[in-house]
Amino acid sequence: YAPAYAPILLPMEGQVALFPRGDNVVIVGTHFLPNDTTRHADHGHSLPWLDPGTQSGMLDQAGLFLRNIDGGQVTSVQSIGDTEGAFLLEVPSGRYLLSTETWSPQQRRAGRLRMGFESYPVPEDVASLSDILMLQPLSNEPEVLESIISQALRRPEIHAGQTFAIAWEVYGLGFRSESLTFELSINQINRSIFRKISQFLRLTSRAQPTLISWREPGPLTPGPVFRYLNLDLPDLDPGNYVIRLVLRTSGRGEVISTRVFRVQDKG
Repeated sequence: YAPAYAPILLPMEGQVALFPRGDNVVIVGTHFLPNDTTRHADHGHSLPWLDPGTQSGMLDQAGLFLRNIDGGQVTSVQSIGDTEGAFLLEVPSGRYLLSTETWSPQQRRAGRLRMGFESYPVPEDVASLSDILMLQPLSNEPEVLESIISQALRRPEIHAGQTFAIAWEVYGLGFRSESLTFELSINQINRSIFRKISQFLRLTSRAQPTLISWREPGPLTPGPVFRYLNLDLPDLDPGNYVIRLVLRTSGRGEVISTRVFRVQDKG
């Protein structure tokens, strides 16, 4: 069921992160052109349905599209001339169908990620966290979300030994003096059933989560609080992991945000 303009239409596992802003929500979505996974990818013989034809010379395109499920309006941001990058789009809170798309007319190939999400206005005095966004590390610590969009990893994936960074926002603070405690852990989530059984029988040791904990004063005025952290985790084996960020404040319940990512072999 691939469209005629892109006979090779592939799933695109980019990052999508939501950042509530009062009655609105900021969406960050990354995109890239997926590798050709068809049986013709490793040889170059002529395939009439893959010839660019009238699309020859057309520029690559990408876009982030949001359709309001209740109202039907479509909001989008698009670019011409590239198939890799990240978009930022702010819309009123609500229920949406999201689609990040990239298309190379010359290669007759496209990638797409589609998902639905709901976003609700953030109560003024209730502590909450945004999603976690994975980034290329920066030498200078950024101060606002908008300054790091171009550094977002195109997919939630790193190579073993690769340094990366994460960014997030905190909301609902600044109405009174308080201290914040953050706790960050990274756990592998793809242990085999045999390893789980052996750990249950105590035949092997259970891997301990990577854990970082720190305290800091809360903000002096209400508004989004941007936070950024470089991570150097050389001992992560290939596999799937989950980043778990916990925020604790005195007199409030804890708040949790997570991000699943993958570690690939260096080669």
